[in-house]
Amino acid sequence: IFGIPNYRYKVWLVRFVLTIGIAAVILFVLGNLANMTLYRINILPMIGQVLFPITFLSSVAFMLSTLIKNGNGTAIVVVIVSFIFLLFAEPLEYSVYNIFLNPFEEPRDMSEFIWLTITYKNRVYLTILSVLCLLFGMFNLQFREKFV
Repeated sequence: IFGIPNYRYKVWLVRFVLTIGIAAVILFVLGNLANMTLYRINILPMIGQVLFPITFLSSVAFMLSTLIKNGNGTAIVVVIVSFIFLLFAEPLEYSVYNIFLNPFEEPRDMSEFIWLTITYKNRVYLTILSVLCLLFGMFNLQFREKFV
């Protein structure tokens, strides 16, 4: 991987995928623990749905880190951005644009088909935005200091 030209991008992509993989493993362990002690749930569908917002927020954090170029500053900005998303979660509760949309909590006054459409569009939007943030962050890696 390091003998290939433009290996910086591959290294950052591997780091990103490893971060998401570690988050999935942690979710699996915590889901099994909750499954044994608290309440019976289907763990794999839950992990699949929770990884969408985690991937989106991780790619936004990566993009912001390439813009800010300071770890502590990036952490503060990511916390503020996440708090803003959390503030908008209540008004956008059953909207396509809520990044914290819970697909397992079906609203009472909505048909199942409409709810599945909203959930599908939400996941597609989060995936597209994650890829765009990741690409923008990798584009910004060009302007960092060069490796020798």
